[in-house]
Amino acid sequence: MVKFIKILSICAAVLFSAAVISAQDAFDVKAAVEPGSATVGEEVIYTVAYVKSSDLKNVEIPEKKKYMDEMAAPDSKQSLIPIFEITDIIKDETSGFAEVKYTFKLRYFRTGLFTLPEVLFYNTDNTVMGYKVPTVEIRSVVKDDSILPDEPPLELKGNYTRLIILILSLLAAGALIALLIMYIIRRVKSKMKPVEIIPPIEIFRQEVSELENKSYIQSGENELYCVEISRIFKKYLSLSMKVDAVEMTSEELIEAVRLNAEAGVNGQIIVSKVENITQLWDLSKFAEFNPSVQILEANLNLTKEAAEKIIWEKGNVRFRV
Repeated sequence: MVKFIKILSICAAVLFSAAVISAQDAFDVKAAVEPGSATVGEEVIYTVAYVKSSDLKNVEIPEKKKYMDEMAAPDSKQSLIPIFEITDIIKDETSGFAEVKYTFKLRYFRTGLFTLPEVLFYNTDNTVMGYKVPTVEIRSVVKDDSILPDEPPLELKGNYTRLIILILSLLAAGALIALLIMYIIRRVKSKMKPVEIIPPIEIFRQEVSELENKSYIQSGENELYCVEISRIFKKYLSLSMKVDAVEMTSEELIEAVRLNAEAGVNGQIIVSKVENITQLWDLSKFAEFNPSVQILEANLNLTKEAAEKIIWEKGNVRFRV
């Protein structure tokens, strides 16, 4: 009887140990991939969900980066193209207090059957507790998995037609742009008003006419008349001779006319007329100056006559005969 009890105790111990081992082997991890088959560059969603337990010490997840082929030769094309890339990692603990879910977004750049990157679960003994890692099949974009040949610019059928259509399209676009530019230029020109250049003598005539309408001579405002007629005449000489005569004194004005006047009798006539005109204006600065209406009207007529006959021609002040 005692022997039988010992045998039962041994069997129970063995069964208990097996149950513990089975519990450790059956670590609760759910892994899935969607879609299970994708093309190069297409996004793949890889999820790993597990339940927290007291045996779980640490979880190590793959990094978000590009994973290169470490076995490829340094100078080969394979060394430049990554196998896959993890573009995003999302951790979700909202589905339950004990459950944790990782969502990985991946893209593969090569064709073939690939095992997805493993999430490492370490128990209290620093031993990795494994799970079934899903696989994904990556297909070429071309249906028959063949590589498209390099297409020379003008060898394959249809390229001539495409080239002609492209050239005609560019010519048509250029013509439309040219027509648009011409239309805009015409519109701008039509809106631009030509600048009217008024001859200096016309400006002089207009301003003298306005002065006469003010009737300074008839009303006895001699000083105002002299100031205004002096300003108008000097402005005319400035525009005609291309000098700043407005701020000149009478002496400076006469000297400027003398320096620019042509040689001979005509030049002397010009200087003499300017001297006679400005002499009356200088006398208006004195308080006792009180010329008659006839003298002022004669000065006005002499000023108009001088302006009508003095011209600027070929770099010299000339007298119009």
